[in-house]
Amino acid sequence: MSTDLATASRPWWRRPQRSDRWAFYWFLAVPAVIFIVPALFGHPAIDADNLIQNFPLRVLAGRQIASGHLPLLDPLTNAGTPLLGGMNAGALYPLTVIFAFIPPIVAWLINMIVVYLTASIGVFALCRWHGLRTWPSFAAAICYTYSGAMIGQMVHLGVVQGYSFIPWALLLMVALSRRLSELPGEPSWRRLARVGFPWVVGVAILWGLTFLSGEPRGIASIELLTLVVVPCVLLLRSSYWLRSWRLRIAYLATLAVGFAWGVGLGLVQVLPGWAFINFSERSEVNYDFYGAGSLAVRWTTLLFTPDLFGGNGAFGQAGFFANYNLAEVTGYVGVLALIAGAAFLTRVTRKGWRGADRDWVIYLVIGVIGLFATWGSFTPLGHLFRDIPIYGSTRLQSRNVILVDFPLALFLGRWLQLIRDAQFERAGLRRFSRWIALVPAFFAIVLLGGLLGWGQWVIDKIGITHDVYAKLESKLTLANSLFLGVALLSVLAVVFLARHARTLFSVLMTILVVDLSLFVIFTSSGLIGGAGPREASQSAAERLLSSNGRFALVDQGGVHTGYYRTIGEPNMNVFTHMPSVQGYGALISTIYDNATGTHPQAALNACHLADGTFTQLRLGAIAISASELMTNTVLVRPVPRTCVKQQVAGTVKRYFGERLKVRELILTSDANSQNAPLSTTPLRLRFVNGSGHAFGSWYPATNSSATKAVFDFAAPPFAAGFELTSSSGVEIGNAVVTPYNSKWSYELDTNFELAIATSQWRLTSTQDTFSVFKATTLIPRAWLTTTSTGSVTNIRTAAWGDAWVSVALTKASTLERSEAYLPGWRATAVNSTTGRVVQLTVHRAGLIEKVDVPEGTWVIHFHYHAPYIELSVATSAGSTVLLILVALWFLRQSRRRRNSKVIS
Repeated sequence: MSTDLATASRPWWRRPQRSDRWAFYWFLAVPAVIFIVPALFGHPAIDADNLIQNFPLRVLAGRQIASGHLPLLDPLTNAGTPLLGGMNAGALYPLTVIFAFIPPIVAWLINMIVVYLTASIGVFALCRWHGLRTWPSFAAAICYTYSGAMIGQMVHLGVVQGYSFIPWALLLMVALSRRLSELPGEPSWRRLARVGFPWVVGVAILWGLTFLSGEPRGIASIELLTLVVVPCVLLLRSSYWLRSWRLRIAYLATLAVGFAWGVGLGLVQVLPGWAFINFSERSEVNYDFYGAGSLAVRWTTLLFTPDLFGGNGAFGQAGFFANYNLAEVTGYVGVLALIAGAAFLTRVTRKGWRGADRDWVIYLVIGVIGLFATWGSFTPLGHLFRDIPIYGSTRLQSRNVILVDFPLALFLGRWLQLIRDAQFERAGLRRFSRWIALVPAFFAIVLLGGLLGWGQWVIDKIGITHDVYAKLESKLTLANSLFLGVALLSVLAVVFLARHARTLFSVLMTILVVDLSLFVIFTSSGLIGGAGPREASQSAAERLLSSNGRFALVDQGGVHTGYYRTIGEPNMNVFTHMPSVQGYGALISTIYDNATGTHPQAALNACHLADGTFTQLRLGAIAISASELMTNTVLVRPVPRTCVKQQVAGTVKRYFGERLKVRELILTSDANSQNAPLSTTPLRLRFVNGSGHAFGSWYPATNSSATKAVFDFAAPPFAAGFELTSSSGVEIGNAVVTPYNSKWSYELDTNFELAIATSQWRLTSTQDTFSVFKATTLIPRAWLTTTSTGSVTNIRTAAWGDAWVSVALTKASTLERSEAYLPGWRATAVNSTTGRVVQLTVHRAGLIEKVDVPEGTWVIHFHYHAPYIELSVATSAGSTVLLILVALWFLRQSRRRRNSKVIS
């Protein structure tokens, strides 16, 4: 029995057959196994951005929902970023709400399983709608779901949530067109509205979930897909082409109403997010920002072999070594999908595609436009994409590769169906067309063979030039050999089994499973979480960082990422309940970021640390990597001091950031001070231990002049720093330390060194190669700018960010509060004596907020309302209620139809 692949009328949904049910069981079993089993062994799929961003922020959102409050603010970061408006938390996405009721890890696993279940069923349903049988549809579904960007972007939950909706979005658009095209005659507008209403609901749910995910790339992907599919449906001849303008208008109106309803459902996320974007660093997006992360055209070769520049490090292979990120360039969906795509091209004639093949031209258009979108600013067409509203405001265009993966997976399902039905002519496996179809496999074979024999030359031609890469590329032999074997087997199967339909189909299915398995093993970077806990340790954080203020973790080289995550690298401080001045997210207040430099992970602006910017934020503890305090005199170019002016002091301190066995210290005066002396009186030096306490005897200089002093140590002390004193004062221009039995020397003159080596900070702990410093004084959480007018009598805070400040004033005064200013903060003052209620306007005072308070005794309630939150909540709630009522109506109608059938 053969299939006509969608030339006949087929409903978009029908009762699953027995084989369909078995496919559904597999769709559920596969993600359950691949996510639950690693979690049972302590390695849940929580890594990279999921670990420090998506997971903790969803946990925080769940906690606030459980407390009965909307998840509007993250009071634990104070990083100039809200919670709901910051988008990354997906704070009101339906599957985020479950974090309020079940353990975080379990809730996360459910989220991941649902994402991959949604994607696989979506592709399967779309293929079945096209008329494909169960197992070709199953092959297309697993190809899309467990390869390419769906696996590569696993480290970004919001992104793969959006990707999982892509097949459903296309199914809704083409199935609606088919349904309208089947209406007899010229239907009335009322008839068209009645027919289109279920699709309005489906489109609304799709867009509502997309918006609620909070992921701009997910929104942009569905938007671009819609902008491609709708014109194709209206213009390309197919079995679902609309024959009249009335039907086309009804089609567009149905999608538009569904989209508007979807906006209403997701407005509670969209409106606060859009408002904050205008206050963030993305308020002005130029072309360079749009083009950041575009895939270089020559890197398209990654579609033919996924480990071209390294993989995930499994089995001793090299990790990704190019100047980008593995997750952002992964798009490999297997050599068979590439062959299937090429096979479809062989069916083109001078008049285009004919017959049932016309239904598949839409996927070719999606793939081509998706490829150019992936290239982004590397082609002139990037300027056209940049002008698309919303889409043009996003970056990381390489993520558009999902729109290449998706049609290739669909072509694979079509191709396997034709092979199974022995339609070799339409499958592109007859005569000369067979060799055209195999071109992608031949290219993969040549590329992989070149990598095995002349790897350095190949990657150099692709644009990766560095001597060290030759050694790294040589560690990819195993992966390249296995993928080469897959490509060779694919060619041999097609060439020698082209007349044996069932055998060829079985062999190709086996090759597909092997190919996808190798991809997951060697290229997936987020499936199995790395070492270390998924939740930071509150006890460890308190032991190192405990203070009355906030903390910061500095390690811009990422050396201590693993340990910093243990003590609550933002946003993992959700689990330690300790507030930070940092927070890692896609959006941050421009004002806050410019002043603090905290947008990059584990980063801080040393110059503003020195000038007291962080004082108003109540920074009480800071952990700094040794690499930020001292620089290797040979390996690293010294960083010129840019912001800290040297001062003459009786005692000067320097810190190593780790404990060193010191053999020699060389101190020189500041060259910018016209050879000013280090000191006019004798110098004495003493070392400090890992806790910042001085120990041992004083050491005099063994060799000194007016501008230079050398200290040699016959018995090298083990120390974390030193202090230098002189009765006339000391001014160190530079200090170089040489450890015992080391060929390296280190300069102690970085901006962080000079900012932290002051009386405002004291060393409290030295751990391995980083040190913890604590502020010697902290300002209060709230204060009056004029203390003579009254006082702050009490401060009370809540876990969701609200605060109540009690003041007693004899005169009107200004109250400042150490909380990062964001649009949306409100203050309500209640007079403790009269009960009078006054609304106070919250202003910005530097990075924090202030209010003008009238005379009297007041309790001032500070509460954060995301901009437009009342309007967006009301709209989303109304849209949701309407959706529930419609669902109940559909259920009632379905029961009536079933009852009428029983009676008849």
